[in-house]
Amino acid sequence: MAKIILFPKDVQNMGGFIVENVANLGYRDIIVGNPTDEPIKIEIPVYNEDVVKSYEELGVVVHRMGYDESLASALEKVKSIVKTDTLKDLSIYDVPYRRDKNKK
Repeated sequence: MAKIILFPKDVQNMGGFIVENVANLGYRDIIVGNPTDEPIKIEIPVYNEDVVKSYEELGVVVHRMGYDESLASALEKVKSIVKTDTLKDLSIYDVPYRRDKNKK
């Protein structure tokens, strides 16, 4: 299986690596962050939840994005966790919903 390197204190949107017609994950996207001072190799592409769980076992911060979450806010959320390396519980952060583009 192919791998990418997640550099220290780096955050990556995994959307392009999700095989959507196979994975059927139940969420829109995955954001990962490396809170360590060492590079971490993670497997790609994402075929199922087991691959995502393997990221967590490596010590990677994983945020599973809901269908109504803002990508920019979710990225900032994971970046702040990776930067401080003190908070591992993603549920304490409020991630705004996407703005409705049809509103005037």
